[in-house]
Amino acid sequence: MVNFKYMIQHVKLFEEYLLTETNSGERVAIFPGRFMPLHLGHIQAFGATSYEFDHIRVIPIQIVKPGPDSPFPKTLLEKIAKAVVSEYHNILADWIIFPEGAKTVIPQMAKLVLEKGLDPVAIGCGADRLND
Repeated sequence: MVNFKYMIQHVKLFEEYLLTETNSGERVAIFPGRFMPLHLGHIQAFGATSYEFDHIRVIPIQIVKPGPDSPFPKTLLEKIAKAVVSEYHNILADWIIFPEGAKTVIPQMAKLVLEKGLDPVAIGCGADRLND
């Protein structure tokens, strides 16, 4: 059985964390994932996230596993990310490749977005990640 009280407390804490530090910048949704390979389904999910949160733009946060688990070099991922943001600038505010070695937790992701002068106010994910 799901403990909704526990979930609500954590949602509240997440909201409080995100709203305590702000830049008065553009409000954005973060969307973590591996995106390997990036495909049109990801783009559609970014668009759905933007729509769901009243058309705010999205920042995909790409989690890259170092070593043989990552089939693409980081330089190629950066080129792909830049091209995708340019093509879909109406729904994407930026793209972050998560730093290797940093703990992949939502507050750290929010911090990276805050460092860009943007305000993370929502989070999106693919249907395969809802339980995570």
